[in-house]
Amino acid sequence: MGLYKRVLEELSRKSREQKFALFSAIFKPRLEDRILDIGASGRTFPPYTFEDFYPYPEQIVGAGIALEDVKAAKRIYGRKNLLARSCEWVRAGS
Repeated sequence: MGLYKRVLEELSRKSREQKFALFSAIFKPRLEDRILDIGASGRTFPPYTFEDFYPYPEQIVGAGIALEDVKAAKRIYGRKNLLARSCEWVRAGS
């Protein structure tokens, strides 16, 4: 892996950790809370997504414009809930 990519991934990880800490401090997430992840994708820095930091990932519903992004997120995170692409629903078995 090149130096540029390593630096970019480290900056991304730090940024996402700080964003999640702020989110947690403000919203104080609980198990019964459902989260809508707009722009869900499994193709951009997969190890540093909201799903990796959120304590209740099974409560996240991912939505995206590109069907391939939604399918990639479903493959990586193995969500059992529904993932959305605009007005279409992709079920866990799809």
